[in-house]
Amino acid sequence: MACLVLVTFAMLPPRPGVTKANFDRIEEGMMLEEVEAIFGCRGAFLDNEIIAKNNEKEILWSAAPDGAIAIRFNQDNKVIKIERAASTRPTFWQRLRALIPF
Repeated sequence: MACLVLVTFAMLPPRPGVTKANFDRIEEGMMLEEVEAIFGCRGAFLDNEIIAKNNEKEILWSAAPDGAIAIRFNQDNKVIKIERAASTRPTFWQRLRALIPF
C-alpha cells in the first residue's frame, strides 16, 4: 500500500511555485509565458542599463527562503540566461547545530 502511495506522488506533475524543482525545468529558448506558467506568477523586472541597451530584460523571482532566480530574456521574450542565487540564511538545523557545544 505504501509503495502505491509513493508511486502515485512520484507521478504527479510538479506544483507551480518558485522552487528548485521548477527552476530545474527552465531551459534556454523557453518563452516568458512558459516560465510564468511554471512558477505560477510574474517576476519583478530588474532595471539594468546594459540589458536595456541590448533590448533584453531580466526578471527576478523570489524563492524565499531559498534565494532568488534571475532569468534574462531577449527581445522575442525567449530565455537566454538563467541564474539561481542561493540564500545564505542558515537552515533551522544549522542554527540548532550551532547551539550544541560539540
